Amino acid sequence: MSQFSIAGKWRGFYVYGEGYSDHYFGTRVMFELELHDTGNEEFEGTCTDLDDKPSSPTTIKGYIDDQFISFVKEYSAPVTTPEISYSGYYNPLQETFFGEWEHLGEILETAEGAFIGGGAGIWKMKKV
Repeated sequence: MSQFSIAGKWRGFYVYGEGYSDHYFGTRVMFELELHDTGNEEFEGTCTDLDDKPSSPTTIKGYIDDQFISFVKEYSAPVTTPEISYSGYYNPLQETFFGEWEHLGEILETAEGAFIGGGAGIWKMKKV
């Protein structure tokens, strides 16, 4: 994938999985990323969740190693959450990245209340 550029706009989704209550488990949230190459197979950018609640962009920092991708998504105030780690692989036939995400923090604060413990799920994105 040395010819491949991560730079640009991506759209995708993540799904709440293990560690979440029945209310959230299986919920799919659409997102949009704007990414920029920073050199040495690394990238950074922003992510905006496109669900029905207004969302401030989150910061993204990560790297690509061949077809493997890893990045961290970090929310800004007023949401206080641990960094969320994403990892996955590129599927050249579908031109998508897919994988798993997780956060290992102790408290995730949202408008609906606080969740204690970590959580995980799946994700997928495609360049637009």
